[in-house]
Amino acid sequence: MNEDKLLLQKQTNEENFPIKTWQTSKYHKALGKNYTNDLYGLALRKGNCIFLTGSCPTPTPQVVYNELHKTFMQNNKFCSYNTGEPALKFAISKYAEEHNENIGRPSKNVLITLGATTFLQQLFLYILDEDSECIVITPTFQDYFNQLRFTRCSIVEVSMCEKENEWTLNVDDVDKVITEKTKCILLCSPNNPTGKIYSEQELTQLANIAKKHNIFLVADEAYNFLSYGKKYTSLLSLNDVGDNIIVARTFSKEFSMCGWRVGYAYVPSIIYDDLFHLQLSFNSVAATISQKAAEISLLASEIKPFIKEEIVRIKQNRDYVMSIIDRIGKGLSYIVPEACPYLFVKYNKNIDSYDLCKDIIDKSSVIVSPGIGNGQGGEGHFCITFGDDICVVTEGMKRLESYFNLYY
Repeated sequence: MNEDKLLLQKQTNEENFPIKTWQTSKYHKALGKNYTNDLYGLALRKGNCIFLTGSCPTPTPQVVYNELHKTFMQNNKFCSYNTGEPALKFAISKYAEEHNENIGRPSKNVLITLGATTFLQQLFLYILDEDSECIVITPTFQDYFNQLRFTRCSIVEVSMCEKENEWTLNVDDVDKVITEKTKCILLCSPNNPTGKIYSEQELTQLANIAKKHNIFLVADEAYNFLSYGKKYTSLLSLNDVGDNIIVARTFSKEFSMCGWRVGYAYVPSIIYDDLFHLQLSFNSVAATISQKAAEISLLASEIKPFIKEEIVRIKQNRDYVMSIIDRIGKGLSYIVPEACPYLFVKYNKNIDSYDLCKDIIDKSSVIVSPGIGNGQGGEGHFCITFGDDICVVTEGMKRLESYFNLYY
């Protein structure tokens, strides 16, 4: 078809089917920019880029598929209980017992979810609105911000500080910003992107603040398993869990089940029914086959060695990435991450982190995440994800080193 015919067809389509301008809702209009996703688009258009921004390189362990074939496929009950499969809740209770965690009664405290992210969005819609505030401890996982904006609540950031080679949180700063509009405190524990493990003392102080003001303390514990020597403490391990604590977990990270979309949440019994009915209105419950895969992951004896091997592999990647940053120099610095597959690198030039990361893509074809996406406490940093296969990490760091040597 020649150009004249294409032009005629385009004009005909526009006349018969005029393009409509849709008026989006006030909730959609409240959303902000997702900096890393924006850079994803730039990297994909450029092509041949290495992504040091998040990945799921390790397949789900083969034992999960083997057991699914033997057990699940022989059972034709493909419809799950709306509150989640009792067998999965039992497996979660066994996991909690092994880790000295208190999850109360699984039937009234454990909600099976479509991963942590979906649960958190539904939770925020339950707790928050335009007349309320949520305190967010930053730097933190960037997706929280748009989830919160969608509720039209006010986001109140409390930034951690880099002090004496560690990220520190002044808990009194949290207490000071609480108002009558405050509904919850949001915590990523361990912290993405800094790799900080919050101490038992810090968690207890935050829990006491939540209890004093009758608000919720919400923890996203996606990387509760991935620490590099320092003891990790869950909110569920505190002596008095109480009715103010909510914890979101996912099977994506620990059990390499990103695509299965399944997780669970500990919620106070007083709001269990409300959250269950809200989830039912959105997405019913996680797919039955995903719930069975999660149950197998919690109970199969082969899984624990698999997790240990993954921790060793990721720690080796962490040490390699830190060695390259050390070799680059150029005023780059970092605090050694105690957990999570992220290195949050501080730089010393007067340039926005988003602009720096765009320049890195343009000149060296590697994508890292700008710290501005992680909140006010993140600007002046960029984040390297090192959980991928070492071949990918090595090539990415080679390109990153080249950028800083040639252009920075």
